[in-house]
Amino acid sequence: MFQNLQDGSKEYFRQTRETFFNKKLEELHPEGSEEWKEAWKSVEKGFADLALVLDKNGEDSHCVLEGTITYADFILASFLDIIATFTPEKWEEEIKLWDNGRWAIAMGKCLPYFEKA
Repeated sequence: MFQNLQDGSKEYFRQTRETFFNKKLEELHPEGSEEWKEAWKSVEKGFADLALVLDKNGEDSHCVLEGTITYADFILASFLDIIATFTPEKWEEEIKLWDNGRWAIAMGKCLPYFEKA
């Protein structure tokens, strides 16, 4: 799940999460388990609900405030980037297609600002 983190971050991520949850990361929700599938269904529903709210700006609007990128868009794009980093296959095969590709477009609008120097 966290193989895509930079080497220096992997140890810190594992240590802090395993301390918090008091178990190994692999024991939390093993990939492919029913818990894993239910968790992703919940995530998909949350994004579908958010899409309904954003549709009030117009179905072609991929920003929180009509056509303008705001701080809220960067927060959303950051969450999407975390998902894409931690589960790249799921991102490519499913999530970026949810809600007619809205989330890939929304993240794409913010990506130029995330580029490393």
